[in-house]
Amino acid sequence: MLLLNGCSFVWGDELEGFDTSPTTHWPLTFGHQLAEKLDIDYDNIAACGNCNQKIFRDTIDYLTTKDVPSHMVILWSDPIRKETLLEVTEEDEERMLKVPRSISMTQWHENRFQDLELSMSPRVVQEFSNHLLFNNVKTFKRDRRTVDVYLSTFCTGMTHQLSLMLAMQTLCDGMNIKLVQGIFHRNARIELAKYLTRIERQKETSQQVKDWRLWVFSVLEKLRPECQVGLSEGDDKTLRDFQEPRPLKKQGHPDEQAHKEFAEYIVELFP
Repeated sequence: MLLLNGCSFVWGDELEGFDTSPTTHWPLTFGHQLAEKLDIDYDNIAACGNCNQKIFRDTIDYLTTKDVPSHMVILWSDPIRKETLLEVTEEDEERMLKVPRSISMTQWHENRFQDLELSMSPRVVQEFSNHLLFNNVKTFKRDRRTVDVYLSTFCTGMTHQLSLMLAMQTLCDGMNIKLVQGIFHRNARIELAKYLTRIERQKETSQQVKDWRLWVFSVLEKLRPECQVGLSEGDDKTLRDFQEPRPLKKQGHPDEQAHKEFAEYIVELFP
């Protein structure tokens, strides 16, 4: 059996029929087509808006409560996505996030706070904003200090993500699961490369930052090629790469052709 996990890219958001029922569009996802190529059943536990912590938690829960899969694919989400426990009503949360509350903890990232309705109570707005470091990516270009905050937030997220990826590879090796994992688009790799280069060029850098840079390289060396798809400097491809040069769907997701081509690509990555 093939187990799939990730965010909306794995779930198949915006594919034809995605808004008809929860699984109508699944035959168009790369996961369904990959399972057909492997000639095995599959289970897709991805959810729109998932952060990496939730992807990891849900995968562990599955592996410890259900039949162990023979194959697994995880496309990790944006490293700056987080989850938090909030004392707000489901109605308030749905109005703020514009998405149904279908998960145990609030999953958020910077884009979801832009549509906050001013009619909400100040307490709810304050509680939500207390967990948010920034509202708009555009501010990063205007304020160097804000850029530094973003980079720090991104690097903290990448630290968590790389740790989870290495842990998942180690876990699957022990459970005899064939694992392919990576990122859903190259933005994380591009941002990581920028920051690593910045550290290298700075005349004055703290030992903590230098040690972090060495740690990143050590983790990338430990991850096998099929377990860091999109993060390596090679010619490996992410699901997002197969969209080019066609435009993304309205809400930023890959189309049916990208899913088809990614399935054909990823089946060759299994050891």
